[in-house]
This record gives sequence, C-alpha cells and structure tokens, in this order.
Amino acid sequence: MTPCAEGMYSYTVQAGDTLWFISRRFNVSPEDIVAVNPGVNLNSMYVGQMICVPRQNGMVQPTPSREVQSPPQPQSPPQPQPPSPPQSQSQLQSQPQLPNLPMSQSQIQQQAPSMVRRESNETGMMNACPAGTQSYVIQSGDTLWLLSQRFNTTVDAIMSANQGINPVNLFIGQVICIPYENLNPQRPQPQPQPRLQPVPRWVSSAEKTLNNYLRLLWLQHVYWRRMLIQSIAFSAPNEEAVTSRLLQNMEGFETALRPFYGEESGEKFADLMRERLTIGIELFKNIKAGNTEAADDLERLWYQNADRIAEFLGNLNPDWSVQDWKMMLYDDLAMLKVEASDMIFGNYDDSIQVFENIEQEALKMADAMAWGIVRQFQQYFGL
Repeated sequence: MTPCAEGMYSYTVQAGDTLWFISRRFNVSPEDIVAVNPGVNLNSMYVGQMICVPRQNGMVQPTPSREVQSPPQPQSPPQPQPPSPPQSQSQLQSQPQLPNLPMSQSQIQQQAPSMVRRESNETGMMNACPAGTQSYVIQSGDTLWLLSQRFNTTVDAIMSANQGINPVNLFIGQVICIPYENLNPQRPQPQPQPRLQPVPRWVSSAEKTLNNYLRLLWLQHVYWRRMLIQSIAFSAPNEEAVTSRLLQNMEGFETALRPFYGEESGEKFADLMRERLTIGIELFKNIKAGNTEAADDLERLWYQNADRIAEFLGNLNPDWSVQDWKMMLYDDLAMLKVEASDMIFGNYDDSIQVFENIEQEALKMADAMAWGIVRQFQQYFGL
C-alpha cells in the first residue's frame, strides 16, 4: 500500500472492524476516511489491511471505544437484591403460560470437561481457587448455565465460588472457579472445611423450557438471516419467501415476552427487531451495489437501532443491563456485516468461519434473556 500522506495515520484493520467503528474510534467522519483512501472498498475490509485515517490537529485522538474482540473489563455487579414483586396485577396476569414448543434437555449437547485447568495465569501466579474447586478459563460462547450443565453442578454453586461475578458479562480469558466434586467420582475429596457449602439449586421444567425456547428463536434468527444473505448475494428467486419466513421469527419473540411483560411490550420488541432486519437488508444490497455512502448511512441507523433495543430491554427488566445488551448487539452486527460482505464478494470460507462465532453470540443472547426473566419472575420457576 502507498504510505499515508503527511497528516494521516496508518491504521491496521482488526477483526470485527467496520468503517463506522473506526470513524467513531478516531473521532472523524466515515466520509473523511473514504476521502483519504481512494480506490479502496472500505465495505469489505480484511484483517491486516492498511488504511489511512485523518489526524486531528496533527495527532490521532481516538475516542474511547470498545474493540470488537477485546474482552470487556470485569465490573463489580451490585449486591444481590431480593426479587421485586410484579408491578401490577394487570401486567403479570395470574399465571403466565410459557410457549409450548417441543424442546428437551437432551437437545443440548454435553461437552466433556476438558477445559478445567490448574495452570498459572499469564502473570505467573497461581489462580487461588477455594478447596473443592478448580480454575477454568472462559472460552468463546461460555455461560454459567452451560458450564453448570457441562460440569454437573449448578449456577448457584459456581456463583458461590466466585463472589462478585457478573453472570451475563463473562469475557474470554476470564478465570473462574468451578466446583469439581462431581467431575470425577474417583478423585479424593478434600477434608471438610469450616465454611458453608453451596446448596444445589433445582432447575425447574419451566426454566428449561424457557431457556430452550429462547435458544431456538435466536438460532432460527441467525440461520434464516444467513439464508437471506445468500439469496441477496446470488440474486436468488427465493429472496421474498426467505424474508417472509425470517419475519415470522419476530412473532416468536413476541410470543416469548408477552406472558411476562404484556402484549404491548411484546409487540414493541418485535417491531424493533423487524426494523433491525429491514435496515440490514438494505445495507447488504447497497454493499453489493458498491454504494458506499448509502451503506455508511444505513450502518449508522443499524447501530442506533441496537441502542434502542438495549435501552428497551434494560428498562423492561432490572437484570438486563443496557450496556451488556449493547455490547452483544454491537458484536452481532459487526460479525453480521463481515459475514454478508464475505458472502457477497466470494470469500465463502471466511463467511463460514465468522458464522460459527455468530452462532455462539446468538446462544449468549438467548441465555442472557432467559436468565433475566427467571431472576425477575422467580415465583413462576420454583425459586
């Protein structure tokens, strides 16, 4: 690449970068970046690509931003509070009925507990876990619920061994302690300690049904979304039929939320998700046509929609963090654009690889949504 002119900054594209992210990071407009990179398709950037970024007043002034693949710093969550009662009788109704879909625990694949480790961390210091536990390094897609199933323990047991952990804000590389009493029956048990032992929490059938149903909805969402991208990329005649089926997925989300938050809130969430889909379709078509300016404007609207979804969910449920939902939705949009661009420009292997990460993000959002509902409406889940 030709060296950047004086007054420019040479920037190496990172995984998950978009023109909109870079412009926000360096406090310049997307148009300024496009202007200093003539002939470069900034809607199809690749990792390692060098681009030029204008400097402000002779120096780079990036605004604080979240790197797409950098794990968020752990935050101290608020101390557990007793569950608040429903706001009103009309809002909760007498006994909400969960959507009745044929999902069972056996559909969730069990993974061998191969990631438990006792090695020292990067600083060379041992991870000090209490007796009866072993250290575990968080991997992509992990949630406390998945870990509890994998290691034959409970979410409460894991949280008791990790005081202050935020169950919906785990990040890759984070080290936590996992109770190992049930991992290997032949392992010698430690001597009894003079401390309270965590009481295993019974997971009700209602909670399993809710979690499985939300996982089904989010996975259907990303699968049909990928099929729509293929239809657009190859100008397939089934684009209208695939779009219609994808829109049905929004009705499923409305059905899931309605028993807990009422018809109006269920419809509002479905409308926000439809808007997210509509903007995405127009964005993909403009990327395919090479309309950079229109694509940038649509991408900006895309992230504004993500902000509205996060704020709506945060106001609906005190256990749904607005910031956590923004991070998850931003990650999904960044990966979705890469997936679509790779498909449109023929990078099929790369498109498949990024889709595997999209699947994990979908499961993460489903588990976060289920966990918040269970925490807010404990009386309906046997807690």
